[in-house]
Amino acid sequence: MSIKLLSKDDRREFISQHDDSEPKSVFIVKPISHKERIAIEKHLSRNDYSKTREVGFSITERNLLYVRLGLIDWKNVTGADGKPVPFDSVCDNFSIPGLPPRKALREDAIERLPSSLISELGEEIEGSNKIAEDEEKN
Repeated sequence: MSIKLLSKDDRREFISQHDDSEPKSVFIVKPISHKERIAIEKHLSRNDYSKTREVGFSITERNLLYVRLGLIDWKNVTGADGKPVPFDSVCDNFSIPGLPPRKALREDAIERLPSSLISELGEEIEGSNKIAEDEEKN
């Protein structure tokens, strides 16, 4: 079997392992590009290096940026009041050094997401850039 190449139009549905509601909340994510990944890692490494003189970065910060760039929609998400929350929280001019401004999830929307969900979504977005296990085995 051949390796399936990534497409910038790929979309995946993600349901949190912590979601015990019905209907489940569904998060639509897209892979981030290699250029975006490199810019994020350089940006975070520079920030950390300037403070500690050690190369490395926070996985939490990385996941926040992955979610800002990779979360493109959601379904069945409710607010603290139990009312549906539409996905309309996108800004048009988010920028990271090394990348042109782009659409991304607004910071106020990120602040409403539980940290465990940000971690799950960040890992899912990172994983969407990798070869699926089934394809890798063949």
